[in-house]
Amino acid sequence: MSWTSTLRKKGSRSMSTRAIGLIEYVLTSEPQSVNEILEAMFEKGDEYANSKMTTSHQHRIPTRNELTFWLSRQPHIKSARFHKWTNKITRDKSTPNTHMKYWRP
Repeated sequence: MSWTSTLRKKGSRSMSTRAIGLIEYVLTSEPQSVNEILEAMFEKGDEYANSKMTTSHQHRIPTRNELTFWLSRQPHIKSARFHKWTNKITRDKSTPNTHMKYWRP
């Protein structure tokens, strides 16, 4: 990827189809935070690359903002706000100890 395509990509908020495929590959029916999804993407990236006969997986890993933006706009991916200590769904957005988790139904 050249530096001009990197600059173009930053403003367009688009991810490659390989990045989307890797997200679909690591997303499970168990709720996962964005950090857990990114860790799984780094762990499974080589395995995914070998199964799809593609190149290095570092070019397919999206940033946290790109991943959050994409996940929040997918109708087939469920999300909820979980409390970090009890790991139960909460509706209160003002509580500081909560984070979003995403899963595939």
